[in-house]
Amino acid sequence: MQQLASRSPSSPGQPPVGAQFLFSYLDFDSLGPIAGETLSVTWDEAGTDLEPPPIGTDLLFTVRPVDGRLHVTLRAAAAAMGAPELADFADELHRELTQVTASAPVEPSSTTARPEVLDAALIGYLPAPGDMARLAGIPASDGLREVIRAELFPDGRARLLETLSTPLGRSGFVCLPTFADELPARAGDALVRDAVQAVEFATSLGARCVSLAGMIPAHTAYGFDVVRALGATAARVTTGHAATAASVVKTTMAALAQTGRDLCESTVAVVGLGSIGRSSLELLLALEVGSPKGLVLCDVASRSRHLAELATELSASGYAGQIAICGSDPSLPAQAYETDVIIAATSADRPILDIDRLRPGTVVVDDSFPHCFDAGAAVRRMQRQGDVLVVGGGLLTCGPSEQQPADDLAMLTDGKLSGLRLPDTIASCQLESLLQAGHPHLPVVHGLVDVPLALAYWEALAVAGVDAAPLHLLKHVVTPECLRRFSHC
Repeated sequence: MQQLASRSPSSPGQPPVGAQFLFSYLDFDSLGPIAGETLSVTWDEAGTDLEPPPIGTDLLFTVRPVDGRLHVTLRAAAAAMGAPELADFADELHRELTQVTASAPVEPSSTTARPEVLDAALIGYLPAPGDMARLAGIPASDGLREVIRAELFPDGRARLLETLSTPLGRSGFVCLPTFADELPARAGDALVRDAVQAVEFATSLGARCVSLAGMIPAHTAYGFDVVRALGATAARVTTGHAATAASVVKTTMAALAQTGRDLCESTVAVVGLGSIGRSSLELLLALEVGSPKGLVLCDVASRSRHLAELATELSASGYAGQIAICGSDPSLPAQAYETDVIIAATSADRPILDIDRLRPGTVVVDDSFPHCFDAGAAVRRMQRQGDVLVVGGGLLTCGPSEQQPADDLAMLTDGKLSGLRLPDTIASCQLESLLQAGHPHLPVVHGLVDVPLALAYWEALAVAGVDAAPLHLLKHVVTPECLRRFSHC
């Protein structure tokens, strides 16, 4: 009110000298039904019940709920504000209230009626405070974590941080009050409880299907724990892994096509054979686009038996090339650097791929979060030497899209976080729930993604006109000049 008063023509730039503001709250609902034999409350729609007192009140501003909407009354004493000034003041007030109600997060209360504003949602979390500071270009400090948490999550519950409108519908990012480096400590019942609450909140906003972002699937038995804890009326839950596998394959094929490479003449290393890495490899081999002449399967040493079993399965299913198995602890083995294409999908919290060790002519497609290499070093090598192509693998495009971050998130980071998303792109895991909301015959994804499930989403994405995003790394789009230089390596 003080801010609005300072903008009124009668007192430009500041409230009137000696201005005082009185706020009060009348809870008529606490009386129970407001009509009966002994008590009756009837609102006078003419507004005379909200006339300002004749003495001592310059401006009266009241708000009351009516049928799920707000009824606003604004009155001013003639001595304080003339009719033109009051009209200007009312227009400004209407504009600001409209902005707030259009972008403010709806509090996740199960008793509050909410308009259905989403078709689908993505449940996720914030980057670690240091990463968030670096991405937003704000100073890092010891207290940054709690400052951000207090600002964005005053009630300690999940909330809507961003909406994305696309030709396939509207999706929202419902964020847990958790940072990436806190996720392992919350794995188990606490994380499941938080995720269930977030899914129920997204459901109340109209979401018909909800994806789980990042490492949430891995910490919730690939979504099964969340599904078991949800009620029957909640939105359907999918891990996002089928669309992500398709995105990795689409990006790999786009990188090869745009640089004149042939998959059949390439040796491919797959780094990280968890849900995403394995399903991406199996989908690539299942498509009729040719097979690489050799494979190098890399993962932590504790998974060597699983890699051997996977190699046996790939050979039994018809793959005729050579398959090598090697560990990636604590860094990528030399054999991986000898390949032509590296597809990575790791969950390591530190870089394991050394950009300086890549052979000229190497293509890297990475869906790790965070990236499994120094992204700054990768951008510099592409820009200066142009002899490698290192791109992200998790973004898709389905046409013109409009991103709308919450006002307080934009203010906290000075709008810099929202600028990190490439225009008209969407995270593949987020697109999976949006695609499923519009095509409920598609199976939701729980557990590992097998080939038939990956192919079902591959075909659904093709029908919907979804393509790989422009080749990029973070916010840097690979330029035609960069592709031209690389093609001559």
